[in-house]
Amino acid sequence: MNNDVYVCYADEDKDIAEEVYSALKNRKLKCWMKSHDVQKDQVEEMMAAIINSRVMVLVYSANSKLSDYVNTEVDMAFSKKIPIMVFRTDDSKIDGALGFFLKPQPKFNAYEDPDNEFKRLVNKTSDLVKESKKGNIVQIIKDNKIGVIVGLAIILIVAACIYMFVPLNDINNGDGSADLNASNMTINVTDFHVDDVSKKGYGWNYSYSVEGSISPMPSKGKGYVVSLDFYDKSGNLINTTENSFDDLQIINGGFLFGSTTSDAKDVARVEVQLLNSKDMVLAQSGSQLGNFK
Repeated sequence: MNNDVYVCYADEDKDIAEEVYSALKNRKLKCWMKSHDVQKDQVEEMMAAIINSRVMVLVYSANSKLSDYVNTEVDMAFSKKIPIMVFRTDDSKIDGALGFFLKPQPKFNAYEDPDNEFKRLVNKTSDLVKESKKGNIVQIIKDNKIGVIVGLAIILIVAACIYMFVPLNDINNGDGSADLNASNMTINVTDFHVDDVSKKGYGWNYSYSVEGSISPMPSKGKGYVVSLDFYDKSGNLINTTENSFDDLQIINGGFLFGSTTSDAKDVARVEVQLLNSKDMVLAQSGSQLGNFK
């Protein structure tokens, strides 16, 4: 990743965003902000900066709802599973698509206690960046070159021994349980609904969300992915999204499998698949959107 923090804001909130940017820079964090860093192609450079950032800080206000840029930036960060720190400068309600994207994200209510919340934002963002760097394999290799080389050599030797002497069918997940397979998995879509955000001033008109359940529940940390294919009324594929099982949000006792957005009321069906780390389909299900007014 090239940036520690991406600062997102509506143009009307530029002054506050500048304060956030300066404070984070003073913490020795590498920050990206369009007023400082855009060179030629604003949209292309913003997209690249978001993808290559560890954390997004959103300066949120009533202006944010009306900014197509803010909505698109937040959507991209959400889809790339980049943490979003929401710095609220007023008490305007976070609803519509932004409400969906920002619901699970940390919020700092600066309109209640500006100085304290500003300090909390800077501290939490700095801590999150540091935590992210701890898990960065490149940084680990740089800091522990000899140890990493020795460790990799040992792993390769052990792996070679296992491959040579242990039948592949006898290998399990390391906890005594065999990996899940398609014969014992079911996936059920319990809710497929659409939110009409056409009057909110976003860059799209409708936001589609899919919820459901999986049985039996996969163990965490084993590379399971939930893939969603969204189709229009004519059966054309509109969009595909993927979410790590570890990142699914618990909603009403089930899971939020994922979402997509569209500028027309044309998404009518979704197909959901659960895949393992080898891209093998373990279970699948589909659902019609149903009536929508």
